[in-house]
Amino acid sequence: MASLNEVTSAVTDFFSRISGNPGPSHYEIGIRDSQDKLFVKNAEWAHNAGIYLFFKEAELKYVGRALITTGLARRVFEQATAFDDPKWDDVIRNPTSKVHIFALTSVESYWAPSLELFLTQRFRASLVNKRLS
Repeated sequence: MASLNEVTSAVTDFFSRISGNPGPSHYEIGIRDSQDKLFVKNAEWAHNAGIYLFFKEAELKYVGRALITTGLARRVFEQATAFDDPKWDDVIRNPTSKVHIFALTSVESYWAPSLELFLTQRFRASLVNKRLS
């Protein structure tokens, strides 16, 4: 089980290895807000690249990334409304689930795929991730 503290520590560890990079901005939203297209479209981080993480009952369940060409709003909304997989539905239908977003600036946006891989490898055992199946 990976907690938010462990994930935040891993993100800090990742960016500490990159000289002069302050790291991403962190945001938390509830699962219902992540399923509200207007909410995510108007979020401060909507058009940024970055990483988004789904937590159910404070346990990490999914790590995803958004590239600058797609933006976090689109990826978060698509993932939060991707019903029809029983394991995933258990996460996105739980009203206490949270989405944590680590938004990157346009200058640091190219780190998103590497950060996703870093977190996925570190927390593999905790994840419900179609790419790992």
